[in-house]
Amino acid sequence: MSQVQVTIAAQVWDSKLASLPADIAKGLYGVQSIPDSTGMLFTLASNVATVNIDMNQMNFPIDAILIDVNRIIVAVYHSIQNGNGIFTIGKPSGFSSYLLVNAGEALSVNAGETAAFTLPSSVPAPATTFTVNVGALDSVTLLSVASVIVVNGVSNTIPAGGSVQTIIQPLTDGSFSVTLSDVLPTGVTFSKWIDSSGATLSQSNPVTLTFVAGTQIMQILAVLVGASSAPPPSTPISSIIDLNSIINLMMTMMIMKVMTSGMAGM
Repeated sequence: MSQVQVTIAAQVWDSKLASLPADIAKGLYGVQSIPDSTGMLFTLASNVATVNIDMNQMNFPIDAILIDVNRIIVAVYHSIQNGNGIFTIGKPSGFSSYLLVNAGEALSVNAGETAAFTLPSSVPAPATTFTVNVGALDSVTLLSVASVIVVNGVSNTIPAGGSVQTIIQPLTDGSFSVTLSDVLPTGVTFSKWIDSSGATLSQSNPVTLTFVAGTQIMQILAVLVGASSAPPPSTPISSIIDLNSIINLMMTMMIMKVMTSGMAGM
């Protein structure tokens, strides 16, 4: 993890920076203790209203300082005790980062104050939620088989007739690569990627798309050519004609037989 110095009024915390999904998920869980005037700063993809902290996985009590996109403190929580289950921190107006420090160290911190910190230039773009559906071009219905989507080298299975949603970490240039596997029904091929409005993003597969900062949920539809199930084969006209001829011939033979039998009995 990178280091970042967070200053609020006259207080300074030398903090670890959690910006990757794995680091955010782990946080301070399992850590026995941290030195005074240190902490962990969590940076999020965009404004969120709440964050849950599992205090059963914490070994010491903490204070939590919530910070918005303008680096203004919107809420402060004091002495959140370890071992007390899930504790929810939040602000209806939202926050984009939060700082966890030792309990008691944020007693003089107030909402409305400014937090000063500079993120390292090497910090990658924040994680985003990525949703992919698989559909057929002609019927716009989801396929009846499972497919696989690969995002930045991580495979995710799209269930039959469904979609897949996964949190991804964009590449350092703010882009991510997407690949649809060949697990498709016979006769169905890839056509293009479109967004939720129907606009074409690319006709290439695989493709690298650009991540737009601040976009938390990106929906992409993989459009396919070909029906998800083949229609029943039609009967050739010649076969119908031949069948009718046979039926007429049989009826004619039966009538002649009846007439012959009648004449023989006279």
